[in-house]
Amino acid sequence: MTILTITGLLAAAPAFAAQQATTPTPAAGLGIRLLDFPAEQASDPRAREYIVQTAEPGTTITRRLQITNTTGKTQRVQIAATAASIRHGRFTANGATQNELARWIVPSTAVVTIPNGDHATITTTTKIPTTATAGERYAAIWAQMRSTNASSHGRIAVVNRVGIRAYINVATRNSPPDFTISKLSATRTDDGKPTLTAVVKNTGNTAVDITGQATLTDGPGHTSAGPFMTNAATTLAPAQSSRIRIPTASAITRGPWTATITLRSGNLTRSNTTRITFPAETTRNQDASSPVLIALISGVVLLAVTGGVVVILRRRHTRRHP
Repeated sequence: MTILTITGLLAAAPAFAAQQATTPTPAAGLGIRLLDFPAEQASDPRAREYIVQTAEPGTTITRRLQITNTTGKTQRVQIAATAASIRHGRFTANGATQNELARWIVPSTAVVTIPNGDHATITTTTKIPTTATAGERYAAIWAQMRSTNASSHGRIAVVNRVGIRAYINVATRNSPPDFTISKLSATRTDDGKPTLTAVVKNTGNTAVDITGQATLTDGPGHTSAGPFMTNAATTLAPAQSSRIRIPTASAITRGPWTATITLRSGNLTRSNTTRITFPAETTRNQDASSPVLIALISGVVLLAVTGGVVVILRRRHTRRHP
């Protein structure tokens, strides 16, 4: 049997406090979301989407998750936690492997049957051992279903799953997140679009999920432009750094401009302002696909071939008349 795995995005639909929970209208398929979070995290956008908490060894963390089935038929859904890591600015689930946090997370059930158009609520319990060492761990809690379809190559098992990220920081003291923004500069993409680039470093003890925007002010003729948004969140573990690029509009002039980039992770916001000038857009050389260049090359080849023919004819003529 050939196994084809289709993995859903780790970023789940926004979660809401239990007293504010409403039934969402998900896209057709399997859906998952958080139903509650600690009261002290009510203002933290990350806590509404992911399980994010700093806790001491010996602490027990519980969360309720809602799993929705809109696939068109009753589904048998499996619940499990797997290891995750942060690499190259992305939160990545490591297949079916386990790590400390994945082993600490215990769902209230391993399998739940959900009729079409209905949902089920489960509870996950994370027990941090009293012997746990300090540091942040990452995992993903999955809801997955499996179906088998016939194909010309045999029977294919299709696995569809959606998940919730878990960031659990084990610490004996408060570990607030923090990051810095440096080296704000003006660049251009390969296709010539003016882009703002900054280097962001996680200087805290917990992971950050960074999004944000940039604005341009004090431009030629006292003009302004923006805001321009980041394309996607950049996730950084402690001590990791990454280059963040924010594309602007193609019509933006070179400047100079006063560029301000404002990035945030949860309740944390950082900004950086500097005077920039976009580099001049270089005139790209015509490549081999250019009609003019093709014509020139063809002319050269034709001359070379013609010259060869002339030489051959002359040699033949010489041979005929020694």
